[in-house]
Amino acid sequence: MSIYNIDHSLIYKRNTSPDMRKPKWFAWLKVLLSGWLNIHTDFLALRERVNTNLSYNIQTAIVEYMLNQTFGPGIFVENLSLQADTVFTNYYSEGGLPVYTFGYGESLDANYEEVYTSFYAELDNSFDAVIYIPTTLIDISVDEVTHAEVRALITKYLTAGKRFKVENYG
Repeated sequence: MSIYNIDHSLIYKRNTSPDMRKPKWFAWLKVLLSGWLNIHTDFLALRERVNTNLSYNIQTAIVEYMLNQTFGPGIFVENLSLQADTVFTNYYSEGGLPVYTFGYGESLDANYEEVYTSFYAELDNSFDAVIYIPTTLIDISVDEVTHAEVRALITKYLTAGKRFKVENYG
């Protein structure tokens, strides 16, 4: 569930007095707020487009375009370099606020949010991108020649040093 998913009819019912909850008043209120509803719908469409555009960088877009032009539609690239969130802690001498950790029994509030820490080496950061190819288009486990052609095309358009893997889906 997203904070942007709003049930408008529930808001109408909860914020109107009982005598105004009749179908005629409810319809009138929907007409009054229809402009706001249209703005909200346009915002959701814009948000979806922006999120889709942010998932691509220029390399991702070029590689995906070239693979789809060469081998057929349905190939997509997932950019993994933007997925890991990093939390930095600091020393007292650096002037930052202290970070407190405690055991499960030491919690004052039973509804606290758990934080997991790990070393950089423990993260699965062995690839910068994953290229997904439909099995109906190319089965990389069977067709080794085409798999080599796919890898050659990807390395041609990706920056040197980028690590990737090719997987089938579907």
